[in-house]
Amino acid sequence: MARTYGFPGFQYALVPHPVASLDAEGIRRRVEEILPRVLQILGVEG
Repeated sequence: MARTYGFPGFQYALVPHPVASLDAEGIRRRVEEILPRVLQILGVEG
């Protein structure tokens, strides 16, 4: 889709499912898993 809309180099982060059924602790764990990739995309290696 990104390429179709003119953004061939668009970077994204994939979040494993399910998400909607997670409790607060489960969401916290998902955030911890995906945060390094988000920071990398933003150029803020952490």
